Amino acid sequence: MSQLSFDCLMDIFDYLENDKISLFSCLLVNKLWCNISVRILWKDSSNYSPQTFRTLIICLLNESKEDISKNKNNLSSPIPKPPMFNYASFCKILSVHEIQSKFKLFVRSPEQYTKSHNILIGIFKLFMRQISSLKQLDISPYDDLPIVIFTSFPGAENCLKNITELRFFSFINSEFFYHLTQFCHNIQSLTIEFCDNIISNGLKEFLFSIQNNLKYFNIIQSNKSPDLTELVSSFTPILYNTVYEFHLNIENVSFSFINNFTNLQELEIELYDGSEVFEKLVSFIFPNLKILKIDAFSVNVGLAIKFLENNGKNLKELTFCEISGVSDNCINLAIAKFCNNLKKLCTGFRNDELEIMKIVLCSCKYLETIKIWLGDVDLLNEKVALEMIANYSPKNLNKIELLYCHQSYDMKRLLPVELDSFFISWAKRVTYLPITIFIKRLHITKSLDTYDENLNIIEKYIRLKVIKKFIISVEPDGGYIELLP
Repeated sequence: MSQLSFDCLMDIFDYLENDKISLFSCLLVNKLWCNISVRILWKDSSNYSPQTFRTLIICLLNESKEDISKNKNNLSSPIPKPPMFNYASFCKILSVHEIQSKFKLFVRSPEQYTKSHNILIGIFKLFMRQISSLKQLDISPYDDLPIVIFTSFPGAENCLKNITELRFFSFINSEFFYHLTQFCHNIQSLTIEFCDNIISNGLKEFLFSIQNNLKYFNIIQSNKSPDLTELVSSFTPILYNTVYEFHLNIENVSFSFINNFTNLQELEIELYDGSEVFEKLVSFIFPNLKILKIDAFSVNVGLAIKFLENNGKNLKELTFCEISGVSDNCINLAIAKFCNNLKKLCTGFRNDELEIMKIVLCSCKYLETIKIWLGDVDLLNEKVALEMIANYSPKNLNKIELLYCHQSYDMKRLLPVELDSFFISWAKRVTYLPITIFIKRLHITKSLDTYDENLNIIEKYIRLKVIKKFIISVEPDGGYIELLP
């Protein structure tokens, strides 16, 4: 490793981006490893801790050390030593929401946050001066806190000119749109959240200015969202031709414009009541559609089947009604019939639909990932789900995602001998691939990983390399846990 170049080590260390413990260890190896590790640790502002701001303030003080030395008699604490690095310059992913929320935790009270607002302004000025090429920017505010209009600060143009991913709320100050229109000409991914019945001046002009390179377009609506009909009417043929990913969480606008996205490869629609979704979509044919995600509590089954008949052949990934955890017998049979080339599938199966689940698993012969809900009274339990997957899943399947409902009844516990039996069966498959298992549950929900005997079985098969990865996501307070050998 000592002979590897800086760029090569950067590529390697990038894989440790979510492993802070290992990165902190790398800081202590030598100067080169320290130089690389610190860049990755400071790359994404969402990974910053409240104590990060102590370091940023030291960087600010270092830039103003002449003023500090003139007034050092007025300081209650010694002047800190100069920082080892220009830490702010390493940031590539900047989130206003994260900066505001972590800074509020750092100062410890809303009153102190207000008093320290000039320090926060200084931190944003530091970012604009020192970041040479920001890649992702999120201008979503934290709670109702005012947003610093940092795009007017010195260095902002150089900092923002290479942004490829941008997210903001529709009510942000129009001055932001003016500067973004002037600086940002390489945006490929755009997410706009509409709320408070406000669309700031300059949004149309901004959309027009970035349409040539835009590939991913995400529209999100929340309560008190404005009518978007006029905004949608301003979309141009260039915008429709270049966008290949479109995500929509929207109620008060016609779906008809979606058909204009002629090169669409990914379509995601999330609505509480989706009963009318396929009334608008049923006649649309997207010849390049690869990923379809429909999240709703209800849909028109007959029209949904017709849409899958028209567009299912080229689908590689299908998510159907993930937010509710259930689907429909007829829709699952349509998936088996029309979506034979899927590599990833999320759908619901009830206890009385095992034969249909078998048909789906046998028909989708290229399937690599399956995501299913467990735990509610009508849904599969762990034992049945794992048995079905072990017995009937196609040869390329290598990832299982188990999503646990909040249990409304006592779900039958998966016994260690039953879990052990699944892994024995998996290891005996003719075309055996190590399995990745992802568990997502609430912190109060019982699942196969909440019992020590099952964890012992899991650790055993991790050591035997039958399990490639075993990942647990606990909501709302647990984050991700990955079991390692």
